Amino acid sequence: MHQLKYDAVALGNHEFIANNKVKLDKLISYYEKYNMPILSANTYKTNGESYTKPYVIKELKTEEGTIRLGILGLTIKEVGDEGSRELKDLFGYENKLYMNDLVEDAKKWTKVMKEKENANIVVAVAHTGEKPKKPRHPGNRIQDLAQDVEGIDAIIAGHTHVEFEQHDYKNKSGETVIVTQPGKDGECISKINFKAEGKDGHWKVIDKSSSIVEF
Repeated sequence: MHQLKYDAVALGNHEFIANNKVKLDKLISYYEKYNMPILSANTYKTNGESYTKPYVIKELKTEEGTIRLGILGLTIKEVGDEGSRELKDLFGYENKLYMNDLVEDAKKWTKVMKEKENANIVVAVAHTGEKPKKPRHPGNRIQDLAQDVEGIDAIIAGHTHVEFEQHDYKNKSGETVIVTQPGKDGECISKINFKAEGKDGHWKVIDKSSSIVEF
């Protein structure tokens, strides 16, 4: 992943299940040593501090100027296999970590990225399924994320291992949010293209699309 120049990685439920807090701390430190921050904006220490970085900002140099791209990491709240499935109740994490609803926290952090970090484009990398199962599975929140959170331009989904090129949603402002999911096990990647216009740091996305690249 370092050789492929990953800019950031989002935590998924299996990172929690396969580790305890001590082992997960070591895993995160290992990734950060290779300049790949692990993100999970809705995971917190018991004192209320963020457990990992919520987001990163990348500056993309173009002929017309620099575009600030924000990458927001989100994790399915129900990480456990049994019982309450809450992180705070998962063995090895009790009284150490907890998670908030990813949609509500996405609203908070997207606002920070847009207003304080001056992000021109925001991409959410969300380890959560697109559509609720029947009976309703609370962990599949992509639809809610796309429709209820303003400021997100595109979402890379995960968790359900389904491959799809692009699904379009409208947020409350009527703006299109594109969603893509690159399958499972590194079978492919999602490629997202943005076309933006502007100057002096003020950019507006005028077109966007995503595609699947097979290996």
